[in-house]
Amino acid sequence: MAFVDSDLEFADALDLSSGSNGTAAAHDCTNYVDLQAAGRLAGRVVYLNIVFTTAFDSENDTATLDFDLEADADGTFSAGAVNIWSAPVQITVGSDIGDGDDVIQVPISVPSGLRYLNLEYTIGVEAASAGVFDAYISLDAQSANVTA
Repeated sequence: MAFVDSDLEFADALDLSSGSNGTAAAHDCTNYVDLQAAGRLAGRVVYLNIVFTTAFDSENDTATLDFDLEADADGTFSAGAVNIWSAPVQITVGSDIGDGDDVIQVPISVPSGLRYLNLEYTIGVEAASAGVFDAYISLDAQSANVTA
């Protein structure tokens, strides 16, 4: 079990079946990471972790999910935002990642000169009817049974 600094959390039990969280569209996670508040991470390699604690699902089992990590100088995540990572595979209903049997854990080099990080998720094809995930930065690689 990992101990997660709340300053490094993008999402803590983000429920895709709650409110508009699961609509077929692009969404920002609950929190962004302020690297100045988190302190001293610029230029350092850290790990982005995304863990499903409740399986990703949709009414017709056709929903898809993509993740993108953005960095920005002013926290608006608009024209000046830089995409620093995109999930190499789309998460689908019934996949190991979407079912919580596997995790996304990737090393990320935190860019210098950009203060904020934002994790965006995009649901495609149809709305999600279920799915809860945690997403956070850790300073070291975690074991396969990562939980936040």
